[in-house]
Amino acid sequence: MSHRLRRIRGAARLDIGLGGNRKSEFLMIGVLGLIIVIALTIAIAQIVGGGGDGGSDEPQEVRYQCQNPECAKDGKKYEWSPEGDHRRASPEFAQYNYVECPQCGEKSGLLMTKCPECGKWYVSESTRNLVENAGGVPPGRGGRMPEAKCPHCGTVLSEYYDQQRREREGKD
Repeated sequence: MSHRLRRIRGAARLDIGLGGNRKSEFLMIGVLGLIIVIALTIAIAQIVGGGGDGGSDEPQEVRYQCQNPECAKDGKKYEWSPEGDHRRASPEFAQYNYVECPQCGEKSGLLMTKCPECGKWYVSESTRNLVENAGGVPPGRGGRMPEAKCPHCGTVLSEYYDQQRREREGKD
């Protein structure tokens, strides 16, 4: 498709290869305007509605555990829930990075997982591996990440969520 700029009666006009049919040009301008309006509507809905992931409107609870042994008290590792700073509270960021511990100041905090069955918090083996191996699969595991399993009650998270999905779909 060749585009040419023509001068018609003193005004510049872009010829987009539709044969100069003004009706077609108005139709195309209308369609482009409609696409822009739809795109803006979607963008505003994403900003205002928070992305529309279909999940709960409540903010996700996030908790970290410091891995610095000097930060532990009475043999228990220091845990905290961040407030305010969105980047530190973002599980997507923390899943692949250590975060700064507010108690010792070291970048030694790991994202914790809450077991959906027993409700206890723990640092999963997969989170440790993702952070320690910069998001890659750890060597010697044959290309597999460790199974996410609660150390407190033994719940295998993938099995738990599969069961929940089957129950929602009524296939159990």
